[in-house]
Amino acid sequence: GSAELNFPIYQNMLRGVVFADAGDVENDVRFGTIRTSVGAGIRFTLPFLGPAPFAIDLGYPLVRNRHDETQLISFSLGLTR
Repeated sequence: GSAELNFPIYQNMLRGVVFADAGDVENDVRFGTIRTSVGAGIRFTLPFLGPAPFAIDLGYPLVRNRHDETQLISFSLGLTR
């Protein structure tokens, strides 16, 4: 699951986001296997790219397994992360 708060910073071109994510990648869901993270990011909507935003997110894992591969910075183009 995911929750995101999206807010304007400068007109419609630059927006900020804060988010929280939770999920599981195990075969069976058990208490203690759900990973959680929080983060913040920005969204640029540039006229030459159309309505698709360019996103930069910084995330921090709150609950993780010692074998998990973590990604602290994420870049994306479009409506999905």
